[in-house]
Amino acid sequence: LYNLAQAQSSAVRELERKLGEMRDGLVATINRKADVAEVKTAVVVASMAREAADRASQRIEEESSNTQEAQRNTLKEAQTLRVGLSDLRAAVEKQRADVQQWRTGFEAGLSRFVTDFAGAAQSVQDECKVALTHEVESMQQEIAHLKREVERLSLALNE
Repeated sequence: LYNLAQAQSSAVRELERKLGEMRDGLVATINRKADVAEVKTAVVVASMAREAADRASQRIEEESSNTQEAQRNTLKEAQTLRVGLSDLRAAVEKQRADVQQWRTGFEAGLSRFVTDFAGAAQSVQDECKVALTHEVESMQQEIAHLKREVERLSLALNE
C-alpha cells in the first residue's frame, strides 16, 4: 500500500509539474495576446487548478502516512490478527478501488479543465485578433486622413 501511495504521489507530482509547465506556457502566450484583466482571470483559474492539485497531493501524502502507520501496527499484531486477515484484505482492496476511482475522477477533471482552459485561451486569442484588426483599420483611416491633410496643406503652401 505504501508503494502504491508513493507511486500515486509521484504521478500527482508529475501531473503538477506538467500542469505548471502548461500553465507557464499559457500565461506567456496570454500575456502576449490579452489585456491585463483577461490575464488576471487566467491566472486565477490556473491558481485554482494548482490548489486542487496541491490538495490532491496532500491527500495522497496523508494516505501514505496512514498506510505506513497501519503497516507497523499490523506487524506488531500479526499473530493475533491472522484470523481477520481476509477482512483486512477486503478493506485494502476497497481502499485501493476508492483511490483508483478518485484518481480517475481527478484525471478526468484535470482533462476537462485543460480542455476548457484551451477553449478560453482560443476565445481570448480570437478577441485579440478582432481588436487588432479594428485598430489596424482605424490607423489606416487616420493615415489616409493625415495624407489628405498633408496634400491640402501642400496645395495651400504652393498657392
